[in-house]
Amino acid sequence: MANSVIDLLYLAKQNRVDIRLDDGRLQLKVPKNTDKNLLDELKEKKELIIDFLNNNNTGNKKYNKYSNH
Repeated sequence: MANSVIDLLYLAKQNRVDIRLDDGRLQLKVPKNTDKNLLDELKEKKELIIDFLNNNNTGNKKYNKYSNH
């Protein structure tokens, strides 16, 4: 289990999970073989992730993306 939102986002990135914030809504693109525990933690900390992305958005206010690209 990740200790912080940053750790969780990093773990998601390592597992090729695409996390997007679009108009305040969290969207995930998840590979088929993604660990269920990671998905559960992402769901559990959804509001914290949204707050983090909103507060740390350096680009367009409408869209922020953490991905592997």
